[in-house]
Amino acid sequence: MFKIIDLLRAKFPEFKDSAIVSSAINAGIRETRHLIGKGTATLQSFLDGTTYPCPAAHSAHPMDIHDPKSAGQQLIRLENNAYVPCDALVCEQLDNLIVAGRCLSAEAGPYASLRVQATLMSTGEAAGLMASLSRTSGAPVHALDETALSAMIAERNFVL
Repeated sequence: MFKIIDLLRAKFPEFKDSAIVSSAINAGIRETRHLIGKGTATLQSFLDGTTYPCPAAHSAHPMDIHDPKSAGQQLIRLENNAYVPCDALVCEQLDNLIVAGRCLSAEAGPYASLRVQATLMSTGEAAGLMASLSRTSGAPVHALDETALSAMIAERNFVL
């Protein structure tokens, strides 16, 4: 950043008085580990626009896949609406574990689309509703009534 601002000041008169006011104190980590979920957001489901009886979130952001070994980037625009299934938030191997955000069950391609703030916020709200429904119904999260969960999501007016 500092080298770029020095270059801009030296080469372009418009930038002679420019300054860096602030910057993030940490690098933004795009992706870490993912849950092995009861379901998974797959590349094929995102490309096909697969719908689910109970989606946790809608994703419309293009897949921007960054090559970790170079500065290369692949951008894949979604031709269809893409959805994160609710069961991608539910752990396959542990009872009653729900996750949201960047650790949900997804392949790398769709994760490059769904990792944006609005989509991940929807997964967080869906996870909260799943926990609430599990508590009130007494059903474990892997066996929730999808009709009841869908109704709760619709009542909250999620953008799906």
